[in-house]
Amino acid sequence: MSDFAGAREAISYSCETWGGAAQRLVPATYAASPAWSRLINEVDSDFFRGLGVDEELLPERPRAWAGAPVSLVAALDALLSDTEHKPSMSIPSLDDDDPWTFAYDGICGTLPEGPSPLIVERSNLREGITYSEVLDIDRPRIEGGVADLWSRVADRSVASPTAMTLAGLKVESAPQRRYAPAPILPHDVAPGMRFGSAVIVVYTPGSLEDLCLLWALRAAWGWPYSMPLAVPGSIDVAVAVRAFERLGAAAGSPAWRGGRNRALVSGSITQSELDAIADELGVEWTASSIDDVLAVAPRPRRTSIEVATFEDGRAPVFAWGARDLADLGEHHPHRYLDTITRFRPLSMKLPPAKSLTGDLMMNGTWRGGAFEVAGNDVDRLHSMLWPVGWTVLEAVARDRGVEVRRSRAGRAAEALVQRIGSLDEVSLLSDAEVLRVLYRLGERSGITFFRRKTNEMLADLRSIDSVADRVAALESHLDSVSASVEDASPHTITASSLSPLGTREDVRAWLEWAEQSGVLLRGAEVHCPRCGHKQWITLAQLAPPFPCGGCSDVITKPYREDNLSFRYRASEALLRTLEHDSLGHLLTLAWMAELFHRGFDKPESLYGGYPGVDILDASGEVIGEVDVLLLFSDGSIAVGEYKRSGAGLNEAEVGKLEVVADALGAAWTFVATHDSAAHCPDLWKQSQQVLPERPRFALTGEHLYSHAIWAMGSNPFEWPDSDSFEPRERGGVVAAAKWLADRRTPDSSLHQHWRYLDSRSSE
Repeated sequence: MSDFAGAREAISYSCETWGGAAQRLVPATYAASPAWSRLINEVDSDFFRGLGVDEELLPERPRAWAGAPVSLVAALDALLSDTEHKPSMSIPSLDDDDPWTFAYDGICGTLPEGPSPLIVERSNLREGITYSEVLDIDRPRIEGGVADLWSRVADRSVASPTAMTLAGLKVESAPQRRYAPAPILPHDVAPGMRFGSAVIVVYTPGSLEDLCLLWALRAAWGWPYSMPLAVPGSIDVAVAVRAFERLGAAAGSPAWRGGRNRALVSGSITQSELDAIADELGVEWTASSIDDVLAVAPRPRRTSIEVATFEDGRAPVFAWGARDLADLGEHHPHRYLDTITRFRPLSMKLPPAKSLTGDLMMNGTWRGGAFEVAGNDVDRLHSMLWPVGWTVLEAVARDRGVEVRRSRAGRAAEALVQRIGSLDEVSLLSDAEVLRVLYRLGERSGITFFRRKTNEMLADLRSIDSVADRVAALESHLDSVSASVEDASPHTITASSLSPLGTREDVRAWLEWAEQSGVLLRGAEVHCPRCGHKQWITLAQLAPPFPCGGCSDVITKPYREDNLSFRYRASEALLRTLEHDSLGHLLTLAWMAELFHRGFDKPESLYGGYPGVDILDASGEVIGEVDVLLLFSDGSIAVGEYKRSGAGLNEAEVGKLEVVADALGAAWTFVATHDSAAHCPDLWKQSQQVLPERPRFALTGEHLYSHAIWAMGSNPFEWPDSDSFEPRERGGVVAAAKWLADRRTPDSSLHQHWRYLDSRSSE
C-alpha cells in the first residue's frame, strides 16, 4: 500500500472476498525493512495487490495462478443455502474525526452496501445485488471507545466483516514456540513470537504503517476474540489500556492473565514515547519493535481427510472433497470457484523451496508445504506427485547456492536402512553391548587390509601440525578400523557368546530380529578334513556336498553326526556401513528422529534426515562432508559430526563443521559420540554454543543410549552430569523382543495411541 486511503480501500475489498481477512497489507514505503520483508517472503499469499506500488517492490516469486478471489457473497450463498436465518453482522459507523475510527477499520473491517463493480464482474453476480440479501446487517452510528470496541471483539454472537470473511474456513494462529526456561533452538525465538498475541498497537490516525501493522497482527493470531488491539496515541493511552485490562480480566481472557508479558508497538510513535507509556503501565508491559511482534500464520482453509493410495510416488485425488462438494459445489450456481486445492500426507509438510515451485496452471506444483493444483474444476481427478526426500533436499540446497550428493558413507548407511526397514528398527542397535558385538564383527585381519589402512592414516596425519591433534586423529583412525566386504576371514559369533546382552530368551529374540532385518546372516563353520581349511557358509548352502575353499576338494561330511552349531556374521550391508564408519551416523539420526517426533495426527517438524552428505559449491568443488544432516519442515537445516570415540574430535573437525554450516546456512550444529561424557576431552563441552550465537550441542553416550524425550521446560541437549545422569535403555535385546511381539500384532501402535488419548481425556 502506498497511502492510507489505499489501505482503507484494500481493507474494504478484502472484506468482500472469502478469506479476505487473511490478505496481508504491506506498506510499500517500508517494504525493505526486516519485519515487512519477512512478511512478504514468508506469507503464503496467493495475490499481491499494489495500489500505486512499483512492481519492483513486490517479491520475486512465481505467481500462483491467473484466477481471482472468491467473492464473499458467492461463498455465503453456497454455505447458507440450507439455512433459513441470515447471519447477523454489525458494521459501526463513526465520525471521520473520531480517533477510534482507525481501530475499528483495522479490527472490525468494513463492507459497502453492495459488492463493488470489480467483484460483480469477476463473480458474474446479478446487477444491483446487496449484502443485505444474504446477511442481516446492522449499521449503528456510534462513538468509539474501549467498552464498545471490546464488546465487538469479545462477543461471538454478532460477526464483524473480518470475521464473516472467514465463514466456513479453518483459522489458525501463528505457531507458538516450545516452552523452555531459556530458548534452545533458533525457532524458539523466531521473529514476531516474543509476545504472542498480547500486543496493543499505539497508532497515529492516518498512519499507513500502523493500519497495516494492526491488520497483519490480527491476521497472524487468527482474528482472536481478544488481543491484538489498538489505542489512539492522541488520548491517554495508559488509561485506555488499563480499561482493556479490566474488561479482559473480567472475561477470563488468557491474554490478560496476571504475569503475562505484553507489548506496546507502533509504526509512527517514537520509541521514547512508547517507553514512557510502558513505564506508566508497569512491569508487565514492554515497548517493543515491529520485528518482535510481526508473525506469520497459515492461511485460512477448508480441510478434509481423504484416503489416497500411492503408487510410484503418485496418487489419484479429486480436486474437491465430498464435504466441500456438499457445502459448496452442489449449491453454487456455477459449480466452479477459483480456488486452490492442496494435498499432503497427514504427517508431512514440505519445506519451503522456490526451486520446487513451478507453474500451477499446468500440472500442479509444490508450494505452501503441499502439492497444489487449481481447484476450480471440482470434478477433475488430479495425479498428486509427492517428491522423494532427496529431491526436496536438493531443492532446498539449490536455493542456498550449493549442491548436495550422497557420500560413500551415506550410500552405505542408506543401504543398511533399506535392508533393515526403517530408522525405528535401526534404533534397536543403540545398545553398548550390541555395538561392541557389531564392531567386532566388522574387524578384519590380513597384511593387505592393514597396509591400506596404514596408508590412509599416514595421509591424514601429514596434514596435521599439532602433536596432540595427531594423537587424537590416530586414535580416531584406530577406532574406525572396520570391515571391507572384500576382506576375507570375517568374524562370526554364536548365540552363547552373546550372553552379556541379556537372558537366553532375550538373546534369541534379538538374533531373530537381526536375522529377519538383514543385519546378521546365519550359517555354520565347516572344516575340510583334508586340508583343515575353515569356511563359513550360509544357512541356504548347508546341504553337502560342496567344495573346499582351500584345496577345492569336495566335502561330503562337513558336520558331526550329533551336533550342528550355528554361527552368525555381519551382512554385506552392515559390513559396508562399518567399513565407512557410518553406523554411528544412523544411530544419531534415529535419536534425532525420536526427539522431534510429534505423532501421526500432526505434521512432523523434522521432514527428513540424511546420513553422509557431500556439500559442493557452484563449481562442483567439495566444501565438506556432513555426517548427519537434518531438514525441518520450516526449511531450517542442522548439521552434525559423529565420532566413534571422544578422542576423535579436535579443533580442525569443529572448524570443518562450521564451514559446511556456513555454506548451508544451518540454523544449528552438533557433535556426537557414543562414548560417555567422562571419556570425552574438554573440547566436547567447550565446543558448545548457545543463542544468540548459532547453537552447537555435544551429544554423548548418555544422550544416544537414552530415549530422546523433550519434556516441558527441559533441555534434551544439556551436557550430562555424570553423578546424576541415568541413561534409559532404548535399544538392544529387550527392545528387539518387544519389536517382534508388536510385529506379530500390527495394530499394537494404534491401540497404544488410543490408550494415550483416553488417558489424556480422563484427566
